[in-house]
Amino acid sequence: MNRVVAATILLVGLVMVAGVAPASAATSVASLNGTYNFQVSGVTNQYGYYTCSASSCTWVQVSTCPKGVNCENQTFAKATVGTLSFNGKGVATFTSISQYNNGGGGPVVGTTCTYTVSGYAASLTKCSTKGVALQMGTVTLTLGAFNASNVSTTLFILTPDGGNSVSTGTATLQ
Repeated sequence: MNRVVAATILLVGLVMVAGVAPASAATSVASLNGTYNFQVSGVTNQYGYYTCSASSCTWVQVSTCPKGVNCENQTFAKATVGTLSFNGKGVATFTSISQYNNGGGGPVVGTTCTYTVSGYAASLTKCSTKGVALQMGTVTLTLGAFNASNVSTTLFILTPDGGNSVSTGTATLQ
């Protein structure tokens, strides 16, 4: 009876190890390979004022408040969604991107970035559009849920927005 129990425990243990082997394998730039759908949300802080007509009001962002106008700081939610394709060799390309609610600047379709992987963390750096460098800081990715080919199927995204703000999001392998 003890041999049956021991054999069963050994078999279950081997199945469990086989199921997590890709996640425990060494990671590299090849661990990001394919096209990922992503969504990132955060806030943007803006200085400006509202100008109103009879039917609506519009926010006007300024760096210096015009004379006779009451300016204030406002925080607005923003969101960015799209697809990002990793080639498994250290280059990522934005293949679609849309920004909502005061999202703006940053990458556009065709923007490329280099990426590195160390353990379960990756960094997107040196992003450029048509050869023009973007000043978007380092985007940090946390890798998770690896498939049998040791490719991460989910990512947690942390991106700097300047100042003390960050945006967070997720991405899933298509």
